[in-house]
Amino acid sequence: MGVNAMSRSHKEMAHVLGLDKNPYWASTLISNTSWSVESAVESTQTRYQKFHPQHSGHLNFEELPIAQFSSTSAKKLWKLEAGGYAGYATWWYSGGLSGHAYTLHAVRDRDKTHFIYVNRGEENYDAEGKITQKENQETVLVFTVPNDQAESFATEMISAVNSFMSRSAISEFLHKHSKEKNSTLTLNLAKSTQKVANCTLANSNMSWHLQLASDLMKKSIAEGKPISFANAYLRTQNIYREMRLQDRVEACKYLIQDRKNYLSERAYLFNFLNVLTKFVVKDYKNQTDHFQPLIAVLAANPENLLSLIEPFIREDSEAVIEEFIKASLENSEPGDSANEFADTLRTNITEVKRVVLENAFKLLPKDQQQKLVSKDNSLQPFASPDLKTREPNKHAFFTSRTPQEQSSVPKVDNTKKPS
Repeated sequence: MGVNAMSRSHKEMAHVLGLDKNPYWASTLISNTSWSVESAVESTQTRYQKFHPQHSGHLNFEELPIAQFSSTSAKKLWKLEAGGYAGYATWWYSGGLSGHAYTLHAVRDRDKTHFIYVNRGEENYDAEGKITQKENQETVLVFTVPNDQAESFATEMISAVNSFMSRSAISEFLHKHSKEKNSTLTLNLAKSTQKVANCTLANSNMSWHLQLASDLMKKSIAEGKPISFANAYLRTQNIYREMRLQDRVEACKYLIQDRKNYLSERAYLFNFLNVLTKFVVKDYKNQTDHFQPLIAVLAANPENLLSLIEPFIREDSEAVIEEFIKASLENSEPGDSANEFADTLRTNITEVKRVVLENAFKLLPKDQQQKLVSKDNSLQPFASPDLKTREPNKHAFFTSRTPQEQSSVPKVDNTKKPS
């Protein structure tokens, strides 16, 4: 990992990890959801620099200035150098005390400019002025226009965003310019829909990938071998994914180290299990590995490593897991598929437990391993090979299965809510 780049606040950690609403938040006095655009943009800029391969990257992304500066804001989007990128975060009023954040971006690609609208959460209005069905809404829309039309496009878009009824105005703008929609890039840049109330960060993360692609485009131009935006976006995908993986790992480290500051143990364990089940699903779907780097950063401090392991070996671990499942169901407005959702969570937690014990337990100090094994000899298979062997407990869950059977637990997406 190299860089010390832990989250700087509970809100940042919760938004980076996409934590669900914590049903015990009243006991903690801190919510997992809702964050200001200003704070999210600052976080996005800071984290980009910290996780950039050279730890020195500049992110040309900011909060959209107030309406009085519309012309200046638009100019930043259309007056770009070859291969250049610029982006804004903004929001619309949703009613009551709430709002919804989304982002706007532009990339200059030779003789054309791509304008990119990112909204993974609250729906736009359709052409008839009705709220679009979430399953029908595209999370990313790309519009491609010739450079000589970029100024008028950017000016009209910023004007719509800064209007009094911005949600209606931006929706009308998107429909009006459907002919400029780049279907191929729209599909290639698509993201999953927002599952929790972390819109300020969920819609800002795209800026990292766009900046990386822009930097590569400008480098290729300087070398006399210019590449397209589509090519640059594809070639920077692995770098972007690695940066985001490190981002989540460091945020999880913050969560674990912050345990002592929780006023409610149940609130902490809900967040803890919520994160790790998300990790196991992401790793299965994307062929990534969050656990090895997480264990590596925690292993520097045995106390942190034990904090990762402890919830799975405590005497009441089964009760803790069942309480988490119950809280998750209540959090998700369960329907007819509630039992299936609960079974999915149990499967994923079983896989988390296996991965954590197999990879982390043997890294604890030997005397600590010995002490824990003496209390529960079912932990023996996870201990260092040279640790004194005890008779295994044939009734223990893990020792009743071969390593091959243990590693075959399916990782199912528990992020889908019951219908």
